[in-house]
Amino acid sequence: MTFIRGILLVGVCCILFAISGGLVAIVCNWAIPGYYSGVFPSAHKRGDLAATAVTVGVGQGILFGFIVGSILALGLGRYRQLQINSATNAVAVVGIFGFVFAIGGAAIGFGIGAFSPGYYRRVFGSGKEPDFNPIDVGIGMGLSEGLMIGVFVGALFAVFLARRKFRRSKDLTIPDDLIVE
Repeated sequence: MTFIRGILLVGVCCILFAISGGLVAIVCNWAIPGYYSGVFPSAHKRGDLAATAVTVGVGQGILFGFIVGSILALGLGRYRQLQINSATNAVAVVGIFGFVFAIGGAAIGFGIGAFSPGYYRRVFGSGKEPDFNPIDVGIGMGLSEGLMIGVFVGALFAVFLARRKFRRSKDLTIPDDLIVE
């Protein structure tokens, strides 16, 4: 039964992360318009930038959903925490870490784009284009990289919490030699 729960958790993470990846791509394309045009200049020239952004976001979401879901399933299963409540709490922890790291990454990317714009101009081939916006590229890169690092760290932290809960429950058990019948 634990194996099936683990598979379900991985599947749910893949679906949630794919949806989230697509939504993040849509929001980034709208809120920071210079990000995807700087990262995918050929898609910008073809006119299918939004579709490319969403496809990449969904693909990355599925990949990270599989990785994070596998970490959670293996970790929670190992510490006998693979129940609906524990799995829901673990996914919430992952989401919180992802959000916080994404905001931090966006701030760092903004700083790099604003104070050292030459960095992004050198890293991306489209950096020499006149419409290249290093601040938008920095915010987008920081946000997406921060999000990816955050969900990974969040998954490890959720497993750490499951381990801690497991050890505490073992500490609360009464040894057999102390039980009086």
